[in-house]
Amino acid sequence: MKNVFGINAEKENLKIEGYLFVERRLDGDLSKAQDRHQQKLDEYQKKARPKVLEALKNVCFYAFLLCLFLVVRFFINEDKNEVAIIVTACIGVLLLLSSLLIIIYIKSVYKKIVESEDFKKTIEESKEIYEKSIKELKIPDTAQEMDVLLFMYREKDGVKKSVSPFFEFLNFNCHIFSEDDKVMIADTESVLAFYNNSFKSIEKIERKISVSGWNKEFGINEGKFKDYKLKVKNGVIFMPYYYAVKLEYQLEEYEFFIPPYEFDTITKYIKIREETAE
Repeated sequence: MKNVFGINAEKENLKIEGYLFVERRLDGDLSKAQDRHQQKLDEYQKKARPKVLEALKNVCFYAFLLCLFLVVRFFINEDKNEVAIIVTACIGVLLLLSSLLIIIYIKSVYKKIVESEDFKKTIEESKEIYEKSIKELKIPDTAQEMDVLLFMYREKDGVKKSVSPFFEFLNFNCHIFSEDDKVMIADTESVLAFYNNSFKSIEKIERKISVSGWNKEFGINEGKFKDYKLKVKNGVIFMPYYYAVKLEYQLEEYEFFIPPYEFDTITKYIKIREETAE
């Protein structure tokens, strides 16, 4: 069975496995403009949150916690070593101050970048490109945002494994809407079309997965999202289950995956039964 939003990282073109469902594609020049602006935004993000300083901040903080632990141990010990307590406490205070200073510096760098005229101009240009893309792809105002789980993999001995050692899926933001007798799922570069009668079932997969990226306005523990028992660790989101939307097209079976909180969204457009994987 093919994953509509599966991408084999070992292939040169990096097409999704469901590329034959693509009905509309963005103009080449507009697509290139999108890529250029995304690269600029990525560069701003790297400058705003320097990885070296982020790592140093964490090292200082965890070293401070270690010093705090040692000071408590020294106090508990019957043979209190006052010199060791004072030295360890001083080191701990210095580490905590260093961590706070790094946080303040990172925030000042971030503020300087986001308030710069060049950054504001880039944001405005990105918005214009986005609006042009939406118009060219004919995505209606009534379209709903919906996350799908994109799976980029390498295949070895017939087994598909995520290219990332840290997470399995990428949380990919799309728009979903109806058009004639089709369900359309679009990003800002292409629109995929699925005939209503091609959908067969929605299967609940009772398996914990790791996901990178969060596209919603509210946090994972806010509003309706707190009901899904999502967890975050080291920037990776853990979901207790997910859904597989199954369909058939040209005598081939396909599927794509959605997070648990998108079930209500997709069932507004797809009227099929829900199943549970054993």
